[in-house]
Amino acid sequence: MPTLLTLPRELRQTILLHAVQQETHLIGRTYPKPILSLLQTCILLRNDMAWVISSWTPTWYLTKPSDLPSPPSITIVGTTYKPTITQITISIFHDTLVKNLKKADWITGYGYLAHPELITAWSASIPSLPKSGIRTIFLDVTPAPGWMRSGHSTSLQSLLKDNRVARLFMNEHGNTIPSLIRQVHDHYTRAVEIKMTGTLNHRSRLFVSRVQMACLQWGRYVEFMGTFLDSEVALIRAVRIVAPKKKPEHVSWKEWESMRLLGVLRRVTWAKDTKLAFERACDEDGEDEMVSVLRQIATFKASEDVERLEMPPAGKLQRAAVHKLSRDLRVSMVSEGEGDERHAVFSHSV
Repeated sequence: MPTLLTLPRELRQTILLHAVQQETHLIGRTYPKPILSLLQTCILLRNDMAWVISSWTPTWYLTKPSDLPSPPSITIVGTTYKPTITQITISIFHDTLVKNLKKADWITGYGYLAHPELITAWSASIPSLPKSGIRTIFLDVTPAPGWMRSGHSTSLQSLLKDNRVARLFMNEHGNTIPSLIRQVHDHYTRAVEIKMTGTLNHRSRLFVSRVQMACLQWGRYVEFMGTFLDSEVALIRAVRIVAPKKKPEHVSWKEWESMRLLGVLRRVTWAKDTKLAFERACDEDGEDEMVSVLRQIATFKASEDVERLEMPPAGKLQRAAVHKLSRDLRVSMVSEGEGDERHAVFSHSV
């Protein structure tokens, strides 16, 4: 039976390229782990990767100006190879500090909170952008540090929904971003498309409009290709999952009968601190875990046969959220155990 290593070279390289093309981004100056693994597997595959690397067409995602002026190269048998770059994304606010973003209402008196040094650094780096083969430049205007954008969705949403970030911080850059766009425009002499991307709160639409209007004044329309966050908070999303108004297609009729009993959740007036505690718990334990917690509590409230519900031990953030959920649901709850064994216990007693 043939293996990858015994296939003809052209077929083997085609298979490798298909695998490599699954990696759509080259982040900074670091190659994705799957590519590094293929390069280190054996000499035969490493030699094959010369053509594969040159044929790979990722979006080059710049996190800092020092990533320029060209993508990282790989040397194979004494020859240097680089991917084919046609699209570049510039992550403008990749190195922002959360503490500064949340003080955006002080920007008038403390200009450093708007991170002007990031704009200055990117502005100085525009002349270093490669020209050959480039078709599109994206400006990622997500107002959040890079570490928060992967694996911290709840924290990211909470930050982007903060009015200081969504309005004050972004509006502060209603003039700086058009200036960067103009520099890119001049650098490429209109030869590339320029677009904005990233994740923004819906309250940042004014910022997008200001940038677009400023760019139109000198003849360039800049489309926003990113995502506007749904204004719905994590707890409300969880309620919609646990107690939907209509039967989901994947749910059996028997399961639906049980879910209908949880409709009381939709009639609860959730306190602001409950929503915040639920979001924080989601960030620590994951949204799926907290949806399960909400379902257990709601099921217990709707049940007349079960007198006591003992939850498993949990961290401080989840216990805080559970305490506030029980208050709003008007279910009796006490905490039992010490240290890591601390957990919530529900009962129907008043």
